[in-house]
Amino acid sequence: MEELLHGLQTRCFGQRVFYFDRTGSTNDELSRLAREGAGEGTLVIAEQQTAGRGRRGRTWHSPAGTGLWCSLLVRPPASLAPSLVPLLLGLAIARGIRACAGAPALLKWPNDVLIGGGKVAGILCEAGPGGLLAGFGINVNQEAFPPDLPAATSIHLQAGVSVDRGSLLRALLEEAERLYLDACAQGPIPLIASALPLLSTLGRWVEVQLEGASLRGLALGLEPDGALVLEEEGGGRRLVRAGDVCHLGQ
Repeated sequence: MEELLHGLQTRCFGQRVFYFDRTGSTNDELSRLAREGAGEGTLVIAEQQTAGRGRRGRTWHSPAGTGLWCSLLVRPPASLAPSLVPLLLGLAIARGIRACAGAPALLKWPNDVLIGGGKVAGILCEAGPGGLLAGFGINVNQEAFPPDLPAATSIHLQAGVSVDRGSLLRALLEEAERLYLDACAQGPIPLIASALPLLSTLGRWVEVQLEGASLRGLALGLEPDGALVLEEEGGGRRLVRAGDVCHLGQ
C-alpha cells in the first residue's frame, strides 16, 4: 500500500501516513492517533474496512483492493468553517476523478460525489481530538455491489476503465491541500465559486431529510459557510446546514 503515495507533491496533507491492511474504521484509527498527538495532515489508509460508516451510522461497503478508504486530520483556522471541509474534499475528489479517469464527476450536497447519478464517493467529517476527522471513501475499481446498495457505483463501472488508485489519491490530496491553503488565506468565497459549477444539487427540486422532519424546495445556492439555500414550496427561503438530500425526479 505504501506505493499509493509515491511521488506525492504536498507540504502537509499525507506527509505522515499510517497504513492498515484491515481495520474497523479509518476515522476511529485517526481519532486514536490524534489523541496521541498526530499533527495536521496525518492520513490513515486502509486496504479494507470492516466497520466503515457513512452519515447517520450507515454502513460503508469497503472491500479489499478495490477502493480508497482514508481519513485525513484537518485543523481549520477560525476563518474557515468546519462545515466547508466536506465541500472542499468533495471538490478535490471530483476533480481528481475527472483528471485520472476522464469521468464527469459531480458533487451532491453536502458530502457525496456522483457519476451518472450513482454514488462513487462519500465524505464523513467528525469532530475529533484537536481537529476534524475527514473520512472519505471512493469506489474505484469495483465491478459489482451488494443488492442493498442500489445507488452505489464505481469509477470503473462508469468510465469503463481501471483506475490507478495511487494516481487518484495523489491527485486529490494535492488538490485538497491547494484548495485548503487558498481558503485559509482568502476566505471561503473562492472555494464556493469553484464548487458551484460541479454542484449537481443546484437548480434542482430536492427533498431534505432532517431529524424528525423533511422539507422540499428548489436548491438555489450556497452560503459562505456551505449551507444550502432552499426556496421552499410555499415560497419562503431557508438555510439548510445538515441533512440527507434526495434529488427529486432522479
